[in-house]
Amino acid sequence: MGAMIALAEEIDIRIFFFINHSWSSGLLDDIFVALTHLGSWTVLLITAALLAGEGRRRFLLHFVSMLAIGLLVVGILRQTKLIVDRERPLRYFEEEIEFGEVWINTPDPSVAAGGKAFPSGHSTMAFYALVYPLLVKRRGAVPLLLLASLIAVSRVYVGTHFITDCIAGAALGSIGALAAARLFFFLEGPGWRPKTAT
Repeated sequence: MGAMIALAEEIDIRIFFFINHSWSSGLLDDIFVALTHLGSWTVLLITAALLAGEGRRRFLLHFVSMLAIGLLVVGILRQTKLIVDRERPLRYFEEEIEFGEVWINTPDPSVAAGGKAFPSGHSTMAFYALVYPLLVKRRGAVPLLLLASLIAVSRVYVGTHFITDCIAGAALGSIGALAAARLFFFLEGPGWRPKTAT
């Protein structure tokens, strides 16, 4: 078991340096920094724009569904970070960087945040916010999944996460989006009636 964990960690590190070093260029720096900033709460503006034309009642149900499950997802994300306690690449390689044995491409030092790495919060948010409209509208799969994936990969490119952090975040965000979509369909369905004031 220990050998498998060591192998997985080695593969994770190799993928990190492949993306972080081999792809490094001025143009990609600008693109991936913009994508990584999009992966914070900003990505919810895309979700809101995609759902805005559905009428006030449906939009309110989307909001309630995403907020309720989103709070649960954020709670799980934070607890998982505390339990796993994985360092970000800059901390993980701190000694090697200090002795000049390793360098990490950080095109925007402001995104090389502190805190724990696993799972990636930006990847979680990107997949949560972009898979949800895909599930409720049942269209736009390719552009939405491509954008969510690029946001996740941007976290490796800018030096803040290993790829497994991003894969775990993508899984958490997607599961959360599925739960939020199911809640939305339940609330919208014939079995749901708004409570009247007494």
